[in-house]
Formats: sequence, structure tokens, C-alpha cells
Amino acid sequence: PILFSLPPRRVLKDASGKELAQARRKKTPGLHATYYLGTMSDEKKVHLREKGILNPLDSNAAIIIDGNEVGKVKGNWRAKSFTVTINDSEVMTVSRKTNMTSLILDADSYCLNVGAGMDPVFAALIVVGLDELHHDN
Repeated sequence: PILFSLPPRRVLKDASGKELAQARRKKTPGLHATYYLGTMSDEKKVHLREKGILNPLDSNAAIIIDGNEVGKVKGNWRAKSFTVTINDSEVMTVSRKTNMTSLILDADSYCLNVGAGMDPVFAALIVVGLDELHHDN
């Protein structure tokens, strides 16, 4: 019998298969769901912590580095539309791409509009984390 299970770890790879970054759900339960985002050598570099748990449609989250909130995610999960701000500057907007395949297979595709200076791998990690945080809502 299995006594416990570890949460799945998501790994982002480049076109050649090189592992670039990873994301996974926090193992211990807490009031706010948390997803860890990081490099392959530091999986807990960034915490993506859910906010506004009273409204499950909100995709609001805090982006935390070294215990300090440096960014925010704000939007509507049902509409799959949200914005990301870091240090009070909007760095990314995200929307869901809906087509017949996504409706039939219940697969999510996202359109990311990443601003200048924003790391595209970090941007993808944020979307992976949000998708995982809100997947069951």
C-alpha cells in the first residue's frame, strides 16, 4: 500500500529537451494553496500563493521571493484572463485560447503577452502554477 504521495513536479524544457525550470505544489497543507516555482537547482526560489480564497473564480495570487511579496496576479479564472504585475509594473497578460479541440478535450491553451524584460520561462512557470492552483475550481 502507498502511505503517501508526492505532488507532481512539472518541468519546463527547451526545444532540445534541456530542463530549464520546475514547478510543484507545496506538500504541506495550509490556508492558502501555494505552488513553488524555480530553477532546477532551487525549486523553492519563488512561491505563488493563492489569494482571495472566498471567491473561487478569482485567479488572484501573490508572487513571493525570499519572503517578500514582489508581484501580484489578478484576474478571473472562469474567463481565464489575468494580468501579472511585478514591482507595480504590468509585465504580462494572459488569456485562454478557446477552440473546438479545447472544449472537447478539456485542454487549456493560453496566450501570453509578455512584456519587455520579463523572462519567458518565468512567465510560463507562473501560468503553469496558476493552472495547477485553480485546476479543480
